[in-house]
Amino acid sequence: YACGGFAAMVSDLIFPEDMAMREVTDFSQVRPGDVVFNINRNTGAATHVWVVADEVQWDEKNNRWWCENAAEGNNGNQVTWTYARTFNYKEDRVNYQVVYTRYPD
Repeated sequence: YACGGFAAMVSDLIFPEDMAMREVTDFSQVRPGDVVFNINRNTGAATHVWVVADEVQWDEKNNRWWCENAAEGNNGNQVTWTYARTFNYKEDRVNYQVVYTRYPD
């Protein structure tokens, strides 16, 4: 359903459906195809779900991890493939990211 359904569909097209997901806690280990949940720390609710579509890079100037391209569904009622996204740890921001991967450990 909505952005989460789109992210699940993209993940299923990249990886076998029966491949297990695991959480990635080190943003330097995030890879294209990983599913990202934007979480509001105050409510614990997911506010958006998207798929990493590019290599994740460290931004020295702004002290953060980011990727230049994301695959997103239902972002303004559109599917987008080129939208820069940053990653925030739970301790750092009200809105932070939880990442799941299907790549083998």
